[in-house]
Amino acid sequence: MLKFQILIFLISIIIKQIKSIIEIPLHPINTTSYKTPKLKINKTSLSKSKLLKNSIIEEDLLLTLENLLYIPIQIGTPSQNFKVIFDTGSLALWVPGINSIETTKKINHFNKSISKTFESTDEKFEFVYGTGYCKGIYGIDTIKFQNINFSLNFGIASYIDFNVSNIDGILGSMRKDPYSEISEILFFEKLKRIGLINNTIFSVKKISNSTKTKLYLGGKHNDFNKSNIGSCKLLSGLQNGIMWTCRLKYLIFGNVNDFTKNAFEINFPTIFDTGTNIILTPFAFKKTIFKGLNSKNCELIDEEKMSFIICKKYDDISEISFVFGNYSFTIPNDKMFILQEYLGEKFYLCSFVFTETNIMILGMPFFEVFHTLFDDKNQELLFYSDISNIIYIQDKITFWFLYGKTIIIFIIIIIIISSLILCCCCFNSKTEKKNTLVDKNDPRIII
Repeated sequence: MLKFQILIFLISIIIKQIKSIIEIPLHPINTTSYKTPKLKINKTSLSKSKLLKNSIIEEDLLLTLENLLYIPIQIGTPSQNFKVIFDTGSLALWVPGINSIETTKKINHFNKSISKTFESTDEKFEFVYGTGYCKGIYGIDTIKFQNINFSLNFGIASYIDFNVSNIDGILGSMRKDPYSEISEILFFEKLKRIGLINNTIFSVKKISNSTKTKLYLGGKHNDFNKSNIGSCKLLSGLQNGIMWTCRLKYLIFGNVNDFTKNAFEINFPTIFDTGTNIILTPFAFKKTIFKGLNSKNCELIDEEKMSFIICKKYDDISEISFVFGNYSFTIPNDKMFILQEYLGEKFYLCSFVFTETNIMILGMPFFEVFHTLFDDKNQELLFYSDISNIIYIQDKITFWFLYGKTIIIFIIIIIIISSLILCCCCFNSKTEKKNTLVDKNDPRIII
């Protein structure tokens, strides 16, 4: 009887584990830009370019970017269909309302009056994304996807100002709601609360040699049982505790084995954001990164609010690696440069785009290479790559370079403290010696 109970218990654990991982296809959508100012290069800047040969520049260049990812969902009863961007860099699910004011026309709009399961609320929302913006009011209705049904608070936007087209709304998946400890708008938290998943772990994986990408909810994919798994600790604090943020220590241009020559210290908070199709970078690093590319075939173009790096070719540029924690993550050049065409002339845009942001944002170029697991419970992100380009850097670089500054500072402090102690000892020694040298003719001394 005991053996039978143990067997049933083990089977129930296995079934629970299987049910806890939900696999969802993510679909690519062609878009120009998202959550950033319109990515275009002014015709005046183009006319000054040394790389582009066209002398007659008549219009601005609207840059073409890589794909973002969306999930098809249904809302309400009867169901209303929507395509929403899966976004680790924002908070909640929202879709356009039937009478919303929009700067870019959306495909589908939610009509609350025809849904039998809709419940209204008085709670308003406003979301700001770079220069993008939307506002509206929350409602409650049935959300359906992948044969899963559940009730969720979601936003119905009345005003939308975005640079993205062919999409309806956003499915945000930030770590927590900054305005409330217990919130009904957190997508993964709600799935856990109603028992559809065991925990809020999820991961995003681009399938190798394919255009397919998948989202895994509620557990660890088998990739994370393999060797060569990289990781970084999530940052805490008011802003960092909300976003999926790690500290970027170094950028490496070239061979990791020659770290001391090719690495640039960054030491900057970095957000992992599936809803951005570039790498947003502070202005402060543009000269460092441009210098790191070390190519005569590249050019830095400065606009009023943005700077870009364009290249006629990138074959002479070494691979670029990001160092988080004790791991180096290499992104191949074909993922770091995006082909552009203007007036019949082809060139490449580097994924690093420099703005007035106070934080670095790693977008789709990173997720194109790394299967990324978001784990708020253990306060970490995990990474796996089929092309084995995650390196435990302490096996490849000198201990001295990583910790040299700390060691030098420590030695200087020790020298200063030792010098002070030595000076004090010398001073005390001289004082005591002076006191022992007494004048024998001093009448105050009795022999």
